[in-house]
Amino acid sequence: MTGMPETAEDTGMDAVDWLRRVGMVANALTGDIDAQEVAEIVLHQGMAGTGASGAVVVFRYGDDLVPVAVIGTTVETMQRTGPLTIDRQLPMCHAM
Repeated sequence: MTGMPETAEDTGMDAVDWLRRVGMVANALTGDIDAQEVAEIVLHQGMAGTGASGAVVVFRYGDDLVPVAVIGTTVETMQRTGPLTIDRQLPMCHAM
């Protein structure tokens, strides 16, 4: 395993729920919706699947991480912690 859930068993979900969530994300990626809506669907499904209370999608530009969708906090709150750069000791930085 690579650290990311790959199967329903890896997440603790039943297979039907896991496939439904994967299907919703796949539909979002191929549907006629904008990038913000895709990011929000990915966040909500990821949170529901993992039991998380918050999530963020960031774009990486060089060593900078730019939040594009946030649930559970605000972009302003995140920015108060200082610049989001790849060398920070944050889970999202390690995921990059």
